[in-house]
Amino acid sequence: MFLVDTGADYTILPMSAATAAGMTPSGPSVRLRAARGATFTLPTHPAVPLLIEGYTNTLPVAFSTGPAFITILGRLEIVETFDIGLDISHWHWG
Repeated sequence: MFLVDTGADYTILPMSAATAAGMTPSGPSVRLRAARGATFTLPTHPAVPLLIEGYTNTLPVAFSTGPAFITILGRLEIVETFDIGLDISHWHWG
């Protein structure tokens, strides 16, 4: 189960998922900033097959060992998997 975050640049999975799949993150580490301003540096893997709503796509993923971590599905994965675009021209800023 994922939290869908259209503002997230990466999908973030627990490191335990990489370990369970026999995967060692081999991509560059990325520095991410959370909504409340905290920053994190996470390891990545460039090609992780993900099954999302019946569609499989191979995408880059970041991994976290943080205790308060929430599994996040980022916007790039949503766009790539469902071949959609995001239009901000009609958004309402409160």
